[in-house]
Amino acid sequence: MRELYIIEYESAHWCGGASHCVAWASNESEAEEAADQHMDESMRELFADMHEDAPELDEEPSYTLNFVKPLIGSDFEEYYADLKQRASFYPCVNE
Repeated sequence: MRELYIIEYESAHWCGGASHCVAWASNESEAEEAADQHMDESMRELFADMHEDAPELDEEPSYTLNFVKPLIGSDFEEYYADLKQRASFYPCVNE
């Protein structure tokens, strides 16, 4: 059964705070796989200026994964329920 997972990730190379997204999946590894491209692109975009100065990092993963867990019952459930925050702070990678 598919459920919504919350995923927290951050830049693998620079400090800047954690980012989040959600994915529909049957388990944690499927959720991570569904979000991989989104996480990579968002970190490369967020730190584009720094990546320009370090082209050797283009071949390396741009993010590190902090956690993947079911959204329901997590500390993030109430924040995800706020529709004003959802699109900006908790984008769904595979609606």
